[in-house]
Amino acid sequence: MADSGKNSDSSVVRRTTAIKWSLFRNLILLIIFIAIAILVTIRTIGMHTVRTLSEDNINKTSALSMAAIEQLFAPVRKVLDFSRELGEKSVFDPLNAASMNRVFMPILNTVKQVTSLNTGDQDGNGYLLLKLQDCWKNRIVTAETVGRTTDWLEFDASGERQLTAYKKSIKYDPRQRLWYRETAVNQNNPVNIIWTDPYTFFTTKEPGITAAINVQPPGKTAYVLAMDILLKDISEYTIKQKPSKHGFVAVLTKNGKVIGFPNHPAVTVLADRNKLLLQPVEKLGILPLIQAFKSWCGEQKRTDKTFAVNVDGEKWWASLQLYFLNKRDCFFVAVMVPDADLMQGLWFQQLLTIGITCLALLVAGIMSILLARKYSFPLEMLVRQTEAIGDLNFDEIHGVDSDIREVDSLARAHKKMRNTLDSFTRYIPIDVVRTLMKRGDAAKVGGSRQYVTTFFSDIADFTAISESMAPEKLTAHMAEYFDMILDVLDRHQATIDKLVGDAVVAFWNAPQELEQHETYALAAVMECVERLAVANQKWTEQGMPALYTRFGLHAGEVIVGNIGSSIRLNYTILGDTVNLGSRLEGLNKYYGTNVLVSETVMQANDEYEFRKVDLVAVKGKIEPVTIYEPLGKKGEVDTTVLNFRNEYETAFTAYLEHDFSAGLTTIERMLIVSPDNLSLQFLQQRIKICLKNPPPADWNGAEKFVNK
Repeated sequence: MADSGKNSDSSVVRRTTAIKWSLFRNLILLIIFIAIAILVTIRTIGMHTVRTLSEDNINKTSALSMAAIEQLFAPVRKVLDFSRELGEKSVFDPLNAASMNRVFMPILNTVKQVTSLNTGDQDGNGYLLLKLQDCWKNRIVTAETVGRTTDWLEFDASGERQLTAYKKSIKYDPRQRLWYRETAVNQNNPVNIIWTDPYTFFTTKEPGITAAINVQPPGKTAYVLAMDILLKDISEYTIKQKPSKHGFVAVLTKNGKVIGFPNHPAVTVLADRNKLLLQPVEKLGILPLIQAFKSWCGEQKRTDKTFAVNVDGEKWWASLQLYFLNKRDCFFVAVMVPDADLMQGLWFQQLLTIGITCLALLVAGIMSILLARKYSFPLEMLVRQTEAIGDLNFDEIHGVDSDIREVDSLARAHKKMRNTLDSFTRYIPIDVVRTLMKRGDAAKVGGSRQYVTTFFSDIADFTAISESMAPEKLTAHMAEYFDMILDVLDRHQATIDKLVGDAVVAFWNAPQELEQHETYALAAVMECVERLAVANQKWTEQGMPALYTRFGLHAGEVIVGNIGSSIRLNYTILGDTVNLGSRLEGLNKYYGTNVLVSETVMQANDEYEFRKVDLVAVKGKIEPVTIYEPLGKKGEVDTTVLNFRNEYETAFTAYLEHDFSAGLTTIERMLIVSPDNLSLQFLQQRIKICLKNPPPADWNGAEKFVNK
């Protein structure tokens, strides 16, 4: 410990340092310097290595992906070129289904990725060969029936035996299909294969892509021949790819639509993943992929260059390469690898260095402390304990042992003082006292205006419960009850005001300011309700009375501070807000509810569902207030509860708007399902009174409560 002293031969003040701290400081500084030097070296070399590895890994994965996708599309090109040659030699007749089936059923059996074949000419004649798991289907459209009906033929899996033939009234015209229109536009260049943009197929309603060619047999009508490939075939490849532990591969169109979804938890957990196909990349919800696509499009990066994106502080390496179906048509092959996957080895080296450094620091600390432990350590502990007692912090205080008589006597006196003060803190809110001491407000009479949330709770029928139990059992039962309630309030940062019999009074946002204190308050009440439900069941099974508790919450301006006299103070709250919070707790018994909150609490908790219960004018309040029952967090409340809420609020709105007949009709319908609901009974009674004695035009519908 450093202190200041004056040299006997000089007036110069100098600082002195204990041996323990001098050794400790110098050893620690040396070890830290060496550790930093090693970490910087490892980091510099590691980052270069990671960059190199990431580029190599991503480029390798991209190359493999491009090759795999080429294996998917290359056979289709070859088959189309071959089909053009056969068509121009009139090997098959596009107007004869038997001729087409004989040629193309074996071809589609060989080229598995082609699921169907279409033809169409300028007169509207069309032919479809559709390959299914257990059969084949033909759809035939003629120039005479185009746009009205289609003929269908169904064959067994071998294609040799016709199973059935039927007609369908479908307004199908091959000339209106995307593959026909785009190919017909390019009929002056019949050599090229035309690839459509991905779209949803007319017949199977599955997303896919179509490759088409112009066929111009000599002396005959030219036509378009097209082959369909399902996008799910691309996804079957991409979902198998894992360039790293958390990396993935995806395929996107030029405008960012998904045609090959990745192996990512956001996708793999979905039962019907194929619905993501042809959806914008944003629909996947995979932020690294979304950011990489936007970055590439925004910065126009080279397609063969690996680049990095940052998402919520996490670094990802990305590569977006274009796969060209032909000179015009292409799409992206995206490879994504998180930096964390590549940094694992580097992190291990860093952790090892940090571990060795910590071990060295521990050894240095032990060595330096042992040098003067016998004399200085007990005194230092007592100094720290004195400071802790001054802050009313007793949790970190432990006994001090020493074989030095004076130190031992001081330690025993410390222990006695600590025990005395620790016992006293059981009777006062110690956190409040500690906060006020830090602000310099302790032991001063006075208060200030503050916006707070007030909490009131009370046990229903507690008088009857207390009369039915022996005092000892009642005390033990209430101790368990208060332990639970106060634990919840403490964890939700409430200030406990007082315990009045079976009631608890608490508030938030004083003396310690707390943002969104209304949210903390409601979360505390909802947890109290949940824990009480479990506890009451346990107590009932043990033969003890259940403690059904009512709660009231209200947020508003109060006077908060030290209230009392110069010889006795109480840190509490006063004002109309306090009274209203207390009234809300009491109103529960009229509506059969456990919790009632004011509009100020409701408006501050938009993540919760509420039921508007009533408009009331309580004792001591001139202006009526709207009260609400919290139902639970949005998305977690049962549909039955929400439907009840909606019907009740409909009836209540009708009541407020003087439409008493409509309100009564709704209430009586609800009472059939919930005959014991007090809020329904209460509203029904008031509506009937209004029907019998209609209120004046300026009546606001508020229910007046004159009792507390």
